[in-house]
Amino acid sequence: MIADDAQDAGPIAGGAGEPFGTWLLTQVARKDWIGDLARAAKADRRFPRDGDPDTVRSHLGEQQAESDMLEAIDDADGIWLRL
Repeated sequence: MIADDAQDAGPIAGGAGEPFGTWLLTQVARKDWIGDLARAAKADRRFPRDGDPDTVRSHLGEQQAESDMLEAIDDADGIWLRL
């Protein structure tokens, strides 16, 4: 469980210490859905680079992304957390 004051700590970072959005942008060379998502994110000037997975999911929902892209966030989130 996350403490209430964790919101003031800045962007949540995975094991590598970087925000999810920033990490995702480094995944453009992947040959899977995560790579597709990363390339789309890189082309999106309003992509939340410092965002956590929920922020990225919300942003893509606002952009009416396909459900496959939203599922790719779940996969990417799991990988990012294990770093």
